[in-house]
Amino acid sequence: MKHPHQRPALERERGEVLQQWEDWSEMPMLVLSFAWLGLFIVELVWGLTPILEAIGTTIWIAFILDFSIKFTLAPRKLIYIKHH
Repeated sequence: MKHPHQRPALERERGEVLQQWEDWSEMPMLVLSFAWLGLFIVELVWGLTPILEAIGTTIWIAFILDFSIKFTLAPRKLIYIKHH
């Protein structure tokens, strides 16, 4: 059984790791966001080739993975969901 004073320390540590992950992943996610936007425009105008579809799917997988990691690290899940 965890002692009550251990919980805030654990939450603080998880919050710090979450912040580190967000700092590290911010630029790659921004680049992927613009790449996805470009693919979306190409899809609307000309349609996607199978390779572009695969790239789009890979980008979505990266977005889902990033969110999953952030959610897992978040010390307070409901608050995190509410704000993200």
